[in-house]
Amino acid sequence: MHNPDYNPEPGTRIENITFRNVSYTGDNAMPNRIYGFDQDRAVDGVTFIRLQINGQTILQAEEGHFHINEHARSIKFLAE
Repeated sequence: MHNPDYNPEPGTRIENITFRNVSYTGDNAMPNRIYGFDQDRAVDGVTFIRLQINGQTILQAEEGHFHINEHARSIKFLAE
C-alpha cells in the first residue's frame, strides 16, 4: 500500500510467498493487513504454514485478525 513515509511509490506485485513456522506472542490488537494496491499490483499466493499467534494455530484470516482486501487472492493458512 502507498505510504509516502516508507514507500514513496507502489511496487509491481507480491506473489508466491510462503511463511513457515512463524510464532508471535502479544496482544495482536492491530489488524494484520494483506493488501494489494490494484488489479495490476496485486498480492497473489501467500501461504502461512503453522502460523501461531499466542499459542493458537491460525487456520483462517479472522482467527489471526487479518484484513485482506479485494486485490489480494489465494491467501492460505495451513496446519502443515
